[in-house]
Amino acid sequence: MESRLIFITLLIASVNFSTSDHCRDTTGVVGAGEWNDIMPECLKKLQNQIGKELKASLTYLAMTANFMNSETYRPGIAKFFLESAIEERSHAKKLLKYLQIRGGDISSNTISTLVK
Repeated sequence: MESRLIFITLLIASVNFSTSDHCRDTTGVVGAGEWNDIMPECLKKLQNQIGKELKASLTYLAMTANFMNSETYRPGIAKFFLESAIEERSHAKKLLKYLQIRGGDISSNTISTLVK
């Protein structure tokens, strides 16, 4: 099941990137040492997507807190938003892992600036 989610996430990301020629390898030749060389345009797009996923996770978490409030207590809705927050965070983690494999910058400073 998890491998399906990773595949779907990467498929969606590749569809988003396919609209731009900046991330395509025009040579068609990938050498043995080129796997870790991610293009700067692709790196920026992946970092932006990670920021969007983390922002969505925080938004869902805030909505969870709102529905757990004593004035608006709705445990079913709160559970739904909490599950959504966890899912969005897992998308960000998968993209971060992909960036790590490709040699992209995933320092804590980079991540904190993406969420702002």
